[in-house]
Amino acid sequence: MRRSGKKDAGVSPVVGVMLMLVVTIIIAGIVSLTAAGFMDSTGTQTDEPQIEFVGLYTAGYTAATVSSIAKQTYQNEAAGLLFKVVGDKPVDLTKMKLYLASGQSSGGGGSVDLGYDDPVSTYYLPGGSTWNSRSQIILPPEYMRGYRIVMFGLSEDNPNIHNTIADPGDMFIVSCEYVNPSSPSLAIGLRKDDADGNTVISAGIGANGDAILTLVNAETGYVYVRHTLIESDMIATV
Repeated sequence: MRRSGKKDAGVSPVVGVMLMLVVTIIIAGIVSLTAAGFMDSTGTQTDEPQIEFVGLYTAGYTAATVSSIAKQTYQNEAAGLLFKVVGDKPVDLTKMKLYLASGQSSGGGGSVDLGYDDPVSTYYLPGGSTWNSRSQIILPPEYMRGYRIVMFGLSEDNPNIHNTIADPGDMFIVSCEYVNPSSPSLAIGLRKDDADGNTVISAGIGANGDAILTLVNAETGYVYVRHTLIESDMIATV
């Protein structure tokens, strides 16, 4: 009997099964490593300090009492967006970035982004043109000159008020150019100026359910807080 010189090019069933097992194991390993990578990424993010939004602080004023503020009234406390450090890690305030956007409000709506190095406009500080001419709204105190974010709950002559590190349990406030608890609902004004004092961005934001604030780490983009402002966010005392 003559044998053919050709060899069988097929793969035996046993070898085929083994190859399928090897491929399956490789695929399972890739999926496992990918999943582990996502978990590690999530874990890294949760290592960020944790911050909660406390409310829109009105420095003791309410819709009923804000009318008592006369022109050129010196405020001894900043009003604005109040946050608290929770968890067990401190927060570097110099890395904070606030975004606030609204479609419509008593101030006309708009959007603004502000960081630690965007100080309160001098127009609204004591001696500024707005301070000289506006009444019945809460304007920033003198200690906000050159600052946007300060520690909360400290007297204006306490040097720690301008600390850049907030420890767990500390609160800090992002000062607004003005806060008006009754126009016609709770509203805030924010403004960013250039080095010459000219307006770069200005927005009037109402706490009427269409304004969204987002507080992020300016370096990493990590989102600490995302919140829709509503009237009940107003707090006169803490």
